[in-house]
This record gives sequence, C-alpha cells and structure tokens, in this order.
Amino acid sequence: MNGTSALPAVDAVAAAGATSVDVPFLGASAAPIGDLLILGAGTLGTLVAARWLAAAPSPGSADAPVRVVAETLTRKRHDRLAALGAVPRTRAEADAVAAAADTAPIVDSGGNGNQRFPYVVFSMPPSASDDYTAEAARAVASWAGPASGGRLVFTSSTSALAEKGGATITETAPTTTGRVTGAEGVIREAGGVVVRIGGLHARRVGQQLGLVGKPSLTIPRQLIINMVHYEDAAAAVVAAARLPLGAPTDVDGSPFVVTDGVPLTVEELVAATMAHTAFAGSATPALPVDTGVCGKRIDAIATREALAWEPSCLFRLVATCRARHFPNDMTVRSYLSEQWSRFRETKFRNLAMQVASLGLLLSGALIMYKSCMLITNSESPIVVVLR
Repeated sequence: MNGTSALPAVDAVAAAGATSVDVPFLGASAAPIGDLLILGAGTLGTLVAARWLAAAPSPGSADAPVRVVAETLTRKRHDRLAALGAVPRTRAEADAVAAAADTAPIVDSGGNGNQRFPYVVFSMPPSASDDYTAEAARAVASWAGPASGGRLVFTSSTSALAEKGGATITETAPTTTGRVTGAEGVIREAGGVVVRIGGLHARRVGQQLGLVGKPSLTIPRQLIINMVHYEDAAAAVVAAARLPLGAPTDVDGSPFVVTDGVPLTVEELVAATMAHTAFAGSATPALPVDTGVCGKRIDAIATREALAWEPSCLFRLVATCRARHFPNDMTVRSYLSEQWSRFRETKFRNLAMQVASLGLLLSGALIMYKSCMLITNSESPIVVVLR
C-alpha cells in the first residue's frame, strides 16, 4: 500500500497509543463518524483508528457509540489497538466466523467476520497476499455500500503512477498495469475512494532504517521520492473516509494522491537521515555513480483542496529541526505551529515596513513641493503646460 519511505520524525507507533490524538481539519461539511472496519491495521491503520476514535462522540453523549474493528494477520498490535478503544481481531478469526455463518452478511459492527460496515479502510500491503485483487474484493464485500452513508477507502501507492523520467506530474498522470492498479479498479468500481500514498516515514518505522548500517547502497542517487509522514497520511485517509455523499471522490477521474509536496532525491534523503540525532556516529553509506534523474515529482494540490487536508510534517524540515533545534519536550506539531506564528508575524512586519516606506516617499515628495512653494512664493510652483 505504500511506496518508498522517508526520514525518522515523530514516533508514529507511540503516537498511535497516545491518549490524545490531533483530529485533522475536515471542513464544515465532513460526514459524521460511524462504525469502521480497518483491514490491515498496521502502523497506518492503527493511526487511522486512533484518529477515528478521537473524533467519535464521547461515551457520555447522546449519540450512538462508535466501534472500530481492526483486523490484523497476527496479534502483535492487539494490545495497542485495544488500548486505543478499538476491537482487534485476526484474519483467521474473521475467516472462521465467516465460514461458520449460516446467514448472509448484515449491516452491523459487532466485530464478527460476516458483518458489513458503513465505513471500511483497506490498508493491506500487496506483499501480505498472493491475490491482492481478491483482498480488494473482500474489502468491498465487507462494506455496506453507499446506501449506508459511509465510505470505502483503499490506501494505495504512488507507485501506481508510471512516470520514471523525473518529470513533474499530477494526479491524472498515466498509470502502470499490475496488482495495485488492479485492486484500485475493484475498489473504484464498487464506488470506493482510492488514496495513493507516497513514501511513508516515522522515527521507528519506514524504509529509511535500511539506509543506515550499510557500507553502500544500490539505489540511484538521483531517484526522486515523494514522502509523507504516517500521521499526515492517516489524517488524509480519515478525511477521504469522511467525504460527504455527493462530494468528488477523485481528481478528474483519477485517484487522490497524498504526499508532503517536497520531493527528495535519494542523495538528499540519505543526507537528511544521517543528520538526525538517532543516527549520530553511523557511517554514511556510499551511493552509486550518478546515472541521471529518475522517478517523479508529484504535484497533488488538487487532492489537498478536495480533502481540505495539508501535511504538517515535511520530511526535510523535520529532519533538520529534529536533529538540531527541537527541545526534548517539544513535538513536531508544536514546533511547526510556533514557526508558522513567527512566519505570520514576520509577514506582517514586512507589510508594515513597506507601508512605512511608501509613506516616507510620499511625505518626501510633499516636503519638496512645499519647499518650492516657499522659495517661489507661489501656490503653484510647478506648472504643466499642455499644447
């Protein structure tokens, strides 16, 4: 479901188990929260569960309680998921219940394997199944459909975009043909939403960990990678799931694309990763001879506008700031908030200086005019004659 990953930043695993999770901005028209099934509740799925439950009505409210059922292959994450308030289950448990069921699937969310949900997030990576298209079909079968008022969301990958020559592309660029796009077709045919996600990164998870501890790398140094932090990706998935009925579910007929908007080459990625304090003292791996730019630069501004979503953890910024400027008790979000406040203040000061400069210019011209009046003893020292 995801592409190449990025730099260590916020600990996404720890964030998933936090007692307080920032709910993403979804706009005034966001659909209400309902029961959710997450198929493939890994790091991203766990963060989606945390955000969904954080936005759900409080237990003491008059609204109906919301349940989040999180399905995994193993029990490794079950304690963490249960601590969030989700109902964990394994794929084997769900299959056993479905096989034993005598009735057709019903619209309910008790956590059993034969039940349908108004909201479904299919977040299983292609490597988890030999038949990825069948897994997508199972996600469709687990969804109660558009009539339920909910959404089916598939967290796909930007690897589905075919560009490899380093050009800048948008959501509507040509795609590849393979398992990922095949699964996308199944989801979209059923009325689901596809979100293509860039290279995921966080401090303790992500392929950036493979960049350290090796004498050399074989990845092209000018390969362009489009990053996105796990927290930001989870916020985008929740925003897509909460799109109100009737809202656009794609960009001119193409799936949404989620990245942080700052593409990096592998060379830049390695430099930023090695600058992080977590890798202090580690040897920088040697990169192969430069063979030219490859990969793609993705401009997905249309997705941001459609989802009312913005990334808050830029790879390059988080790398340098986390390495050199963050106090131990400051989070990435609080740092970015502080920097944004400073930026707004600086912008205001610049505007004030420009207004003051214009005022000085006008007042200087007025002083010169009045001086000419005094010297010539005339109210009109400057006369323009038109012929």
